[in-house]
Amino acid sequence: MGFATYNFVIVYMIAAGIASSMTELLKRLILLPRPHFLDICQPKITVGNCTGYATEYECQGTNTNALNDMFLSFPSGHASFILVATTYTWLYLQERLHLKCSPMVRPTIQTIYACVGFYILCTRITDNKHHLSDVIAGSLIGAFCAITIFNYYVPRMDELTVWIDGE
Repeated sequence: MGFATYNFVIVYMIAAGIASSMTELLKRLILLPRPHFLDICQPKITVGNCTGYATEYECQGTNTNALNDMFLSFPSGHASFILVATTYTWLYLQERLHLKCSPMVRPTIQTIYACVGFYILCTRITDNKHHLSDVIAGSLIGAFCAITIFNYYVPRMDELTVWIDGE
């Protein structure tokens, strides 16, 4: 039991670390503004006519933390993290939790995880922290990392029983 818990946690941390690194790297490279950019920046546009696209502006906002964070929208770090957590746990339960006496426990837990994850993804959009594309990209990064690392590092049950019996 100790090895299984250790393996679960360490492999999850690897997946979460890779997803977080990929997400932060993309955030720093792409620099897309958040949906509430105008509210945070409160730009003072110095252009005389307002017929074109304003590319030169001066931010009047005073919240320095928000100003530093306003161009880090794509991809969503919360979406990336929650999809690593839910996907990895969902896969782990699918592989390890086999209850013959109560076959509906596993799908119920997996559905709860999926619903909580979906709720968190929706809140990222409704609180105007991210665009839909930010959340989708973060979700894809998180799910990709979880699936890849899980399939590479977590042994299947049939492999694990052979390994335990061989000791």
